[in-house]
Amino acid sequence: MMTQNPHPITRDWRTRMTSTRTLVAALAMIVAFATVGQAAEIFFLSTTQGSLNNGTGVTERFDTATVIINEASGVSGPSAADLISDGADGDGIVGLNRLWNNSADGYFSIDNVGGSATSVSNFDNAFLAITITADAGQTLNLTELSLDSAAFTSNNRRGYEIYAEVDGGTFDPGDLLIDVNDENASRANPANHSADLTGAKYQGISSITFKFFPLTDLSGRTVDFKNFTVEGEVIPEPASLALLGLGGLMMLKRRRA
Repeated sequence: MMTQNPHPITRDWRTRMTSTRTLVAALAMIVAFATVGQAAEIFFLSTTQGSLNNGTGVTERFDTATVIINEASGVSGPSAADLISDGADGDGIVGLNRLWNNSADGYFSIDNVGGSATSVSNFDNAFLAITITADAGQTLNLTELSLDSAAFTSNNRRGYEIYAEVDGGTFDPGDLLIDVNDENASRANPANHSADLTGAKYQGISSITFKFFPLTDLSGRTVDFKNFTVEGEVIPEPASLALLGLGGLMMLKRRRA
């Protein structure tokens, strides 16, 4: 029996249906990839073995040429220059005696004239602030903060606290992430500390600000940090995904024309 070829209209309809199904499947894959991505490093801060940027008081700050900052696509963080400036804009130092990079082992160091940050009145007194912001059309789902810390000597109080607040919110004692009362690790063998950021507070956010509060009993007794790492996902906002889908439909419509 001879097989008849489909009518031209039928062939055209089948072609359009195949194109539509292909487009829908492709868009579904894009949405799935954007919403179930793998958590990875989105921000990293450390220094190389740079020399001390000599000075006294707050002029004794680290050499920006030795600072290492890595950012994932879709994320904006501070520059090295931001970190040695006034922290009123969400990045940099406020009230610290020193922020400097050590002459060995790749640490950046901060110190204060003692005190604690556990009362609300202390949150604006002395800190190093680091703000990480999602680019327009993106949001952040965070998973973890980690860093290495140490002290030059362990015979004095050298502790610190790290707080975090999202989307420009007001800091309070409940924002505490890491609390180290006495850091006894050496620079040659630093201690690794981490904080879980998988809670609802840190999902679907536009920005996060971390504040380092040094708990040192005297000026000149620094707490040292390196390998400050924030992990998570950078995800397109729903509106961006909708635009992506609309663009695909427009392409299909153009093909039909």
